[in-house]
Amino acid sequence: MALLAMSSIHSGDSVSVRVSENTDQMKTPAIIDLKTAGLNQLFKVSFRLPIRKIHHLKCFTSSNTEQKNISDGGIFCYQNHIVNRVEIMGIVVRVDRREKHNSYAVDDGTGVINCTCWKNSRISSCSKEFSGRLPQSLQSKFGELIVHNRTNMLEGYDLGDLVLMCGRVTVFRDRREINVLYHRRIDNPNAEVERMSKMSTYRKVYDEPFMLSPNLEKQFVKNVTGNSLPNVLERAILQILNNPVNEKTELDPKEMLSWSAISSVFQSHEKDASAKIDDLETAKRDALETLTAVLLHLESSNGCVLSRPGQIFEVIRPGCPLANKVMAIINEACTGGKNAERGCHRLQVEDTLRRSRVYSSVPACVVTYLLDCLETSSDLFMSEPQRYMALQT
Repeated sequence: MALLAMSSIHSGDSVSVRVSENTDQMKTPAIIDLKTAGLNQLFKVSFRLPIRKIHHLKCFTSSNTEQKNISDGGIFCYQNHIVNRVEIMGIVVRVDRREKHNSYAVDDGTGVINCTCWKNSRISSCSKEFSGRLPQSLQSKFGELIVHNRTNMLEGYDLGDLVLMCGRVTVFRDRREINVLYHRRIDNPNAEVERMSKMSTYRKVYDEPFMLSPNLEKQFVKNVTGNSLPNVLERAILQILNNPVNEKTELDPKEMLSWSAISSVFQSHEKDASAKIDDLETAKRDALETLTAVLLHLESSNGCVLSRPGQIFEVIRPGCPLANKVMAIINEACTGGKNAERGCHRLQVEDTLRRSRVYSSVPACVVTYLLDCLETSSDLFMSEPQRYMALQT
């Protein structure tokens, strides 16, 4: 099955993958707070995803400014679930045996990904230690499993073998691969078909967003985060921006104070804090300062808004003024030269924007967020890592 739909291009010892997919299900996720990530029921689950989905996993985005660079460590997310591990099944289409590890290119019919299986001698010693804690009736069975795993680890797999790989997604030389924690050969030839038939069931679970119950969220915010007004405001603004009905291109903090979703946040916070308002003008000025600070934090941590002169914030989405400017830059850059074949690099887009008067101080995270939105809306595609080309209509 997988061999009929191979999407790999072999070049020497490497395998390059070209993935073409509608990424509607892989939209930029909501901001994830690491403080509540462990409460997610899927936090330690091995996600059973097609390989093309693994190549389209979004990088982790934290709601905490101090944690915003954590995506450099290779943490990915599906919707608003952090993906700790993935599990794939496919055909081995390339084998590279080394002294300390074996590397396999696995094809499941939707894409190809490299899997690195390390030859770790410590596994045997740990297994023996664990075996001593088992009942006598299970120790012999566990011993057979150790021998089987050691054989797979040392001898490895051959071309055409159907294998199961489970491990963490990492990035090596700008390509995603799997650092394998568990692997085995599949002898049942129908296992791949059975697995694909269950993918829709897994997908229903993965597509369900993680949300804390109102009582738990209220208790958590009260006991852990202290003053929760900025956090609650941030979530309310993101909910408004992620609403598909919302078509706003600009945000004025003064007007936002009259929105029901925003005003209710301030009212509930005043009620919880038992605040007594004596001066309405002072309260309004404080609320405006808090709301502006939250929008500025969203700009620096998420990139979904961009501050403009006059305390106006531009909503970053396809069709916004910045998006039109970026599309013009990419179209012009790809008219000739090496960019015509490889695409326009993200750094070139940022450099061109900052030479203009209007976008001279645009943050890099805003450009990255916009490029992801344009790719999701099929206005452009990533031809190479961090290089983009506009789709021809």
